[in-house]
Amino acid sequence: MAVRWTLRDGLVVFLACLGVGLVSAWPWLVEPSLRPGLPAPFEIRAPRDASVVDSEALAQRRSQLGPRIQVQITDQNATAKLESRLNRMLAELLNSRTAGEMRLTPIAVSPEDEAFLLTQTPQELRKWQTTVEQAQQRMLTQGVVSTLAEDQLQRAAKLQLDQLPEPGRSLGAKLITRSLQGSTNLRTDNSLTQVLLNDLIQQNGVPKIEVKAGEVITVKGEVISQRAYDVLDAFGLISRRPATGLFLVRWIEASIAAGLMLLICRRWRTDLEIPQALLLLGTLAVVQGCKLWFGASVSALAV
Repeated sequence: MAVRWTLRDGLVVFLACLGVGLVSAWPWLVEPSLRPGLPAPFEIRAPRDASVVDSEALAQRRSQLGPRIQVQITDQNATAKLESRLNRMLAELLNSRTAGEMRLTPIAVSPEDEAFLLTQTPQELRKWQTTVEQAQQRMLTQGVVSTLAEDQLQRAAKLQLDQLPEPGRSLGAKLITRSLQGSTNLRTDNSLTQVLLNDLIQQNGVPKIEVKAGEVITVKGEVISQRAYDVLDAFGLISRRPATGLFLVRWIEASIAAGLMLLICRRWRTDLEIPQALLLLGTLAVVQGCKLWFGASVSALAV
């Protein structure tokens, strides 16, 4: 039995067809008309000799150099935490001197270290504490990595405390080592890394594509490669403005095609109801969306 559609039903179907057409024509509004992976609409020849940057080779070189190149800078927050850790350890160590005896300390204390702490005056201990803190600050200014071996870290701390006599020098070095071991105050700076990466690429030479006048860039029907796209872009043949006119044409064409498909279905099934028609149009919109999102690799429908 034939199902009659009301005016409202027809309006809903009409808007749904426009929606399918909008999905199909959307790339013409937001993407260049020529881009890698699309068939070339016509043959294009180089208007003149040119040397064009090969973006594909450049990206490959960046990907090869990128993981190996990092520019690091000191992180103020991490530095402050490490300084605070040393200050806490110094306070615990100095406060462990109570009534002439040693209590629990943040590091292992040798008899020489214990004698040093018990025989120094408060002024001498304060001066020693300041010297240790300044030594750690110099090391943090240079940057500390978390993978540095303990003995190397301790030797570096001793070099920073070379003006102190023993055993204060060794005790201070042990405190600095304990406060820094396994920690870092460095972080990667992406902007400086990019600058260094660009400098290295410039030193090694930017990959170029040499183009001769009259040389064929694209052949009608063949897929546009990235190299061909770079050459077209260098000659100003890639329009990045929205193709409004072409978008409207594609929109109308796709909307009419969706409407014709629906009319054919209704001719063969006169009892086609509005929900079924909308389901059909929705499926078509999903197929078009998959085509745009995944490209020609998703299925034969996207070709």
